[in-house]
Amino acid sequence: MSCHGQGWGCMLRCGQMVLAGALLDVKLGRDWRWRLEAEQREPEYLGVMERFLDNKSAEYSIHQISLMGESVDKKPVGTWFGPNTVAQVR
Repeated sequence: MSCHGQGWGCMLRCGQMVLAGALLDVKLGRDWRWRLEAEQREPEYLGVMERFLDNKSAEYSIHQISLMGESVDKKPVGTWFGPNTVAQVR
């Protein structure tokens, strides 16, 4: 069994998590904390999260990160993406 293509998605998801955290810091401040009861009242939070939906049109979706890696860094889908590749999305 080949290892090619296994384990590559975790770096994409970790990159998404770091980027989402940074965007939330910028939009809502470093002291902001998610609370279930406040979710409906915070359009800034929902706006950031919508950018990470798993569809091709979402700005920071796993699809967009993969496509960017192919076009910019010449990394085929299914290969490991480092933090630098994830940071270049957009």
